[in-house]
Amino acid sequence: MWRLINVWMLNLAASQHIDSDGVMVGKQFDRSDVNETHNPGKSVSRGRSNVGSQPIQPLKISAFSKRREVPVKDTHTDTVLASAKNSDSTVAPHAPALASKTIELGKSGKPTKSAKLAKSTKAKASRPAYRLPPVDLFNLQRTIVQQCLVPTLKSKMLRMSIAWLGAVAAIGSATGLAFLWLASPPPPTDCQTVTLQSPEAHRLYCAQEKANSGKLDDLVAGMKLLQQWTPEQPLYREARQAIDDWSALVLLSARGRMAKGDVKQAIEAANQIPAASEVYLEAQEEIAQWRQEWQHGDVIYAKAQEAIKAQNWKLASQQVLELGYLNHEYWRIQQADGLSKQIVVEKQARISLTQAQKVAKGGTPEVLGQALALVKQIPSNTYASPEAQTVLQQWSQTLINVGLQQWRDGDRPGAMATALQIPLNPSLPSEGRDLIQFSQAQTLANKSLTSTQTEPTWSEIWSLLEALAAIQQIAPESIFYADAQAEREIWQAQLEDLKQLGLAHLTASLNDRSALQFAIAQANLIRVDRPRSTQAQTLIAQWNQKIQQLDDQPYLARAQNWAASGQIPDLRTAIAQANQIPTDRAAWQQAQGLIAQWYQQIQTIEDQPILDKAQALAKQGKLNEAIAVAEKIQPNRALYNQAQTGINDWKNKLRDAEIAADQPILDRAYGLAARQRLTMAIEVASQIAPDRALYDEAQAAIDIWTDERDSIWQVWADDPSLIEEANSDAPEEDYNEPGSSE
Repeated sequence: MWRLINVWMLNLAASQHIDSDGVMVGKQFDRSDVNETHNPGKSVSRGRSNVGSQPIQPLKISAFSKRREVPVKDTHTDTVLASAKNSDSTVAPHAPALASKTIELGKSGKPTKSAKLAKSTKAKASRPAYRLPPVDLFNLQRTIVQQCLVPTLKSKMLRMSIAWLGAVAAIGSATGLAFLWLASPPPPTDCQTVTLQSPEAHRLYCAQEKANSGKLDDLVAGMKLLQQWTPEQPLYREARQAIDDWSALVLLSARGRMAKGDVKQAIEAANQIPAASEVYLEAQEEIAQWRQEWQHGDVIYAKAQEAIKAQNWKLASQQVLELGYLNHEYWRIQQADGLSKQIVVEKQARISLTQAQKVAKGGTPEVLGQALALVKQIPSNTYASPEAQTVLQQWSQTLINVGLQQWRDGDRPGAMATALQIPLNPSLPSEGRDLIQFSQAQTLANKSLTSTQTEPTWSEIWSLLEALAAIQQIAPESIFYADAQAEREIWQAQLEDLKQLGLAHLTASLNDRSALQFAIAQANLIRVDRPRSTQAQTLIAQWNQKIQQLDDQPYLARAQNWAASGQIPDLRTAIAQANQIPTDRAAWQQAQGLIAQWYQQIQTIEDQPILDKAQALAKQGKLNEAIAVAEKIQPNRALYNQAQTGINDWKNKLRDAEIAADQPILDRAYGLAARQRLTMAIEVASQIAPDRALYDEAQAAIDIWTDERDSIWQVWADDPSLIEEANSDAPEEDYNEPGSSE
């Protein structure tokens, strides 16, 4: 049995090509390529080729106790194993040295010439003395078990491990899914179907959901779901806490409604708080306070209203003060303020009514109209309004009678003016209403008929539409019907023309040549016998001018492009281009303005160097030269005014300099004249040249001194003794000749 097992193992090892290290190899070798030697302590090695061959690892089987290596080849495995099994020979203790040499193989796996020579030599030397070594079957069996059966067992263990891991993973997944199922929240509760018989958790959840909105109705509904709970129920504490919280919110909402003055809603909301709530008693106390204070406020407010009706303004004002003492803001602030305003309005209404009654005593249409104007200012929500409506009806009827009489007398404008003062009232007689309608329609139509605007407006069209709507309400049996129909035809014609012109004007606003031509064609549809023919012709003339401007715009555009460079030749070209527009064209004035602008630009370019030179000379102090240069700029030039400004400034500077130089001379002459040295004063003043700033003043002084000197000389001529007296009294004084310095 064991022999069969050993043979099976040997065959399995041979078929798997197991080497001595437990590695399966697939390379097969020819038996003739392997030289087997027995050399204890050394392993069998294969030779290498002499020229660049790669070493080829042999198939090794651990078959000896001393781990000798036995080369094995697949094609002769059975032969080698059989010879090893049946051989009982021993190996000589020594082997030729040639056996230890390696067999050299070439790249193709075949021995080279040197390898073959070594092989033949080794074979000849070893044939008589050596045989195959004995095979150690125990070691061979153990090697086969380790190399063949152990990997098989390992693979089976690996498969079992994978199976166990899969089982563990499946169990873990199932556990995780179960945990997620337990941890996930339950499906949402349908609060629309929850009733008092629903589970407690559902009722609490739905009550909380309702209360989260913060609305009063939802808070009350949430409390109703929970207020019947008993302490034995598991969620009783949570329900009680929720009811207390929501009750506080309900009380806040009731206070807010009370602050707005809605006491009924506030009390109703506060009564929704359950008796088991912590704020129930507080809510009931506030309800009692609200009712008590509200009753007190109602009494004060009613007393104030009675005082207003009786026109007792002092008592009404005292009630305002009483409201200010109440605790609630509704009475203290809102109602007190409203009552104060009401007293003011009521007092003013009474004053207006009294004044109207005084004015109406005159009885004339004019004063009745003034009285009606005062009465119409009285608000309808005041206590004076009923009385005002009574006198309004009386005075309106009086004015209607006056207006109808004026109409019958042929005073149509007077009747219209009288009717305009009467407010339209359904209680008036039909003739009075028709007269008022007619007058109001005429007023609306006049807004359009008397308009001075050239362009049609939508307000004019709307006024005519309103006038036509008002006049159409006059019945055929009315005395005003014939006149109303005549006016309606005129207004209808005006409206048709306005619509036509309005469409044309809207089209012309596109400011395009084709649009303007279409607008002109539309306006030409209005004949000369139509009421708006003059306005249509005016608009046609304007639109023709716009078309001319559009036609001439290319000439102006080209001229402006030439002038953009700012050079004199280009500016002259631009002027010539703009001059091509005839004088009867709409763009002629614009062209002339541009031409004047470009002429000034040319003059500026030409005269600017002259002005710059004059300014440079003035900066150097050469004011006379600067003035001479600036005077080259002729009048009607662009820079003439600027040059004259500079010239005047420089002349003023020269004048100041001359005055500074000549003033001492003139002052000395004045001093000499004061000491009666008139001749000397005249000679000194004569030093100021004619072109100097002080020349005129000096000459005037010289004339005075000359006359005075002549008078003195005449006196001396009459009395020569006065000459000696004058000479003796005169002090000696040095005199410098004119031009000399002292």
